[in-house]
Amino acid sequence: MSQTPLMVLTNIHKSYKTDVVLRDVDLKIETGEFVVLMGPSGSGKSTLLNILGGLDKPSAGVVLVDGADITKLSDRKLSEFRNQTIGFVFQFFYLQPFLSVAENIALPLIPAKVPKKTRVKMAEEVAEKVGLKEKLRSLPKQLSGGEIQRVAIARAITNRPKIIIADEPTGNLDHANSLNVIKLFRQICKQSGSTLIVATHDEEIANVADRTLKLKDGRLI
Repeated sequence: MSQTPLMVLTNIHKSYKTDVVLRDVDLKIETGEFVVLMGPSGSGKSTLLNILGGLDKPSAGVVLVDGADITKLSDRKLSEFRNQTIGFVFQFFYLQPFLSVAENIALPLIPAKVPKKTRVKMAEEVAEKVGLKEKLRSLPKQLSGGEIQRVAIARAITNRPKIIIADEPTGNLDHANSLNVIKLFRQICKQSGSTLIVATHDEEIANVADRTLKLKDGRLI
C-alpha cells in the first residue's frame, strides 16, 4: 500500500432538510485496501458509499481522492470521475434485461469511448475472470442469481477502476453464492490492486476484509 492514502474524508456531514444522516465522519482508505462498512439499517452506510463514489455530495466536509477534492467537481467532471475511477456493484444489480452478458459487462466502456472491438475483447476477458465465459451471449433472465451477481461484478471491473464500491453485494444470494462472491472480491483485490469498499451485514465478508468500520447513527464508532 502507498504512503499517501487514496481517499481521505474530513468532517463529513450529510443531512436532508432536518434529517441528519452522517455526522463528523473522518476516514482514510489506502490504495489496495479491502474495507468493509457495517451497521444497522438507517445508520448511513449507503449514504457514505454514495459520497465516496461521487454519487452524492456531503452537506459539509472534504472528500479527497488522489489528492483532489471531488466535492468541488462539476456534474460533468463528477460523471467522468465515476466512469474513470469507480466501479459500482449494487444490491439489485440493475442489468439491462435485453442486453447479453457481454453487452452488459461492456456498458461502462461506452461513455469512455472505447472502440467496439476493444469493448468486446475486454468484456470477454473479464467474463472469463468471473467464470462466465460460456454465458457471454445469454440474457439476464437465463442466468441464476449467482451468475447475475457475477455479471454485475464483471461490469464494475471492466474499465479497471482504482476503486470498487459494493452495496450489500450478497444481500440477495444464498450462502454458497455469497461465499463465491467473497472469494471473487478477494481475488480481484489481489490481482488488480483495486481498492474495495463494501457495505454489508455479512460477517463472512468482514472476516476476510483488511479492515471493518462500523457506523451507528451516522457516526463511525
